[in-house]
Amino acid sequence: MLPAQLQRLEKFREASPGQWRARCPAHEDSSPSLSIGTGDDGRILLYCFAGCPVEAVVSAAGLTMEDLAPRSQAGPGRASLESEAVYTYRDADGAELFEVCRLPGKQFRQRRRHGSGFAWGLSAGLYRSRKGGPDLYQLKAGGSEAGAVELPAVGRALYRLPQVLAAARAGGTVFVCEGEKDADAGAALGLVTTTAPQGAGKWQRSYSDSLRGAQVVVVPDNDTPGRRHAETVAGDLRSAGVSVRVLEPLGQSKGYDLSDWISDREREGLGREALRAELLAKAEDTTRNSCDSRYSAPDTGTSAATDAATNCDSDEEPLSLSSDRETPFPLAAFPPTLRAAAEAIRELTRAPLALCAQSVLAVAGLAAQSCADVELPTRQTSTLSLFLLSVAQSGERKTSVDRWATQPLEAEERRQAEEYQDSLSQHEQELESWKADAAEIRKGERNREARRQALKELGPQPEPPKPPGLLVTIGTIEGILSMLEHRGSVGLFSDEGGGFLAGYAMDRENDRRTRTAAILSSLWDGKAVREERRGGSLRLGSGKRAAMHLLVQPVVAEKVLRDEGLEGQGLLSRFLVVEPESTIGKRLWREPSPTARESLEPYNERVAEILQRSSGERVTLRLSEGARAEWIALHDEIEPELGPGGTLEGVRSFAAKACEHAARLAAVLTIFDNPAAVEIPSMEAGAALLRFYLGERLRLAGKPTEPYAAEASQVANWLREKWTEEYISLSDLLQHGPNRFRRQRQFLKVHVIPLLLSYHHLEGPARPETVQGKPRREAYRVIRSSSETGKV
Repeated sequence: MLPAQLQRLEKFREASPGQWRARCPAHEDSSPSLSIGTGDDGRILLYCFAGCPVEAVVSAAGLTMEDLAPRSQAGPGRASLESEAVYTYRDADGAELFEVCRLPGKQFRQRRRHGSGFAWGLSAGLYRSRKGGPDLYQLKAGGSEAGAVELPAVGRALYRLPQVLAAARAGGTVFVCEGEKDADAGAALGLVTTTAPQGAGKWQRSYSDSLRGAQVVVVPDNDTPGRRHAETVAGDLRSAGVSVRVLEPLGQSKGYDLSDWISDREREGLGREALRAELLAKAEDTTRNSCDSRYSAPDTGTSAATDAATNCDSDEEPLSLSSDRETPFPLAAFPPTLRAAAEAIRELTRAPLALCAQSVLAVAGLAAQSCADVELPTRQTSTLSLFLLSVAQSGERKTSVDRWATQPLEAEERRQAEEYQDSLSQHEQELESWKADAAEIRKGERNREARRQALKELGPQPEPPKPPGLLVTIGTIEGILSMLEHRGSVGLFSDEGGGFLAGYAMDRENDRRTRTAAILSSLWDGKAVREERRGGSLRLGSGKRAAMHLLVQPVVAEKVLRDEGLEGQGLLSRFLVVEPESTIGKRLWREPSPTARESLEPYNERVAEILQRSSGERVTLRLSEGARAEWIALHDEIEPELGPGGTLEGVRSFAAKACEHAARLAAVLTIFDNPAAVEIPSMEAGAALLRFYLGERLRLAGKPTEPYAAEASQVANWLREKWTEEYISLSDLLQHGPNRFRRQRQFLKVHVIPLLLSYHHLEGPARPETVQGKPRREAYRVIRSSSETGKV
């Protein structure tokens, strides 16, 4: 519960679940500038956008700093909440290691026994009691060490570890679930089940060692984090030499898990033995195998990919020749307001979700970059500037998406323009007055020294107000630099980004391309820029910030992303790229819900709040201890994959900056949702987004570069989606295939079919008796994946 003093502040309101806004009591506040939230341990976090110190806010609200600390003796910051369940983790000998407490709202806290109570937290550090209670709580930086005791870290282990080890020694089956509730539900059926503490995204390499010898079946929750967690677990187990299969989600609804499945099946009248047999049968039937990829990038192209396919089961999906199998955008990583905006824009435009999400993320980044930087665990400070590249075909409604997403930016530009006109009128009056006074001095004072002294006392000529501006839509680097001379933060947002990337500023025939790339890289890094001009040199300090979101067509993106010069210079490694599957042809009319536009209002208001308060001093956000640990875990996950033969070797330049990207993304989400500190949820969200962008880079890097690959991809997609026969002949392809090839017999025969054979979409030629009831002397067998078998 928040103290009543905070809830009584003027304009107090809930901005999002667990986050509030109010007028700051420490200064004259015309609009709510105080952000109120809670940390991982339940302590209250305060942040004033106007820069008021926390102590001043606390004092003005009639509180003390002690009032912000967690109060619960039953768990950090959860005085009024009783545990819904307590799960005990044990070591290999069965001795208790620690407990996980499940609180209402699917929140979890870890504790270990100490004396007559508990120590809340598993990491090493100083712990002390509060108000003489039996429980101990870990001290935060700067806390009083009086009466504190130092406790070691508690080793993590799999849930139900003794049973897991026994099954592994016997070569038995172990089900890995996403949570203790599911593990207990599976164990009640007589299965050996386990999970990792803290749920999705928390798998450690040491857990795989405990499963050596077992036949592991991973049971994913039906949501993006659940599926990604399952892939991570499976990939790590395979690298440890453990046999593993991944079940398909057990239900269709979002978040559906093993407990839901068991409950539903029990309501249908199935008993324990029947459920156990059905789940074991599902595990036996699953076709997931060792060709899964951690970052969901399909294998494409060459001999290495072909070798990988050869080692897979025979019904594994053939090598992809197209780039249309993108991983779903992890929208759950967004704060609620940002997520609702992306979903609303998708509903209003019917454009791909990733395109909508990319646009609102770009706006959030532009707003946040003026407010803060973020300090990495390396002690380096990184800007919050985001460079985003969205790839979509003509007709994908890029302009409509961008128009909805940038509404708050355009509103801010209008506000700035009005202020500028007022300031300009005042300046003109001041200038006229100054000129009149100066003329009077020059006219009245004949003594040169007296005249000079009078002019000095009059002061310099009034400076004109800074011209307004936030967005640069013209495709020139000069436009960005000119605006940055007068503004601290700008954004290059263009729904026709090809005009910039393929225009004069990036012309290969002169040195402007190298110069432009170097300037943009410096701005992303937050470095000073010096530009020589005819009228003299331009110098921009390190405090200038520039964001970028370019929407381009695939033909432009392919040239840019394969440009060795831009890759070597480092500019491409600074871009977050998406190329979503097209929705063209699938956008049948659907009336938008009445609430779609209303869902954008909180987003517009939040962006406006951040923009209007961004003129103050920029702060440096720091990662909490938990967030720092998340960042380090991400770093250690990525680093081994950068070397020769690693998963990320082909996108090494981008992957080398991946952790900095993740920290920037986490900080942007922090500013948008709760600007007090980068806590674990924000860092986890930043890491989830980063993994998505890594997957996109791998997928796009694997696109074939052979001539006629695009045409072959179109035919491959048509075969997968439209053709249901086992065989197809050239005549069938000419008669029934994509319209553009209806009269292209020689082109299909010479260029397209050989590629489809090479990439294992077709096999042959063979001599079937008939195809669709018609006799054919020669035809090709269509190779289908297991997921397509039986589908029409």
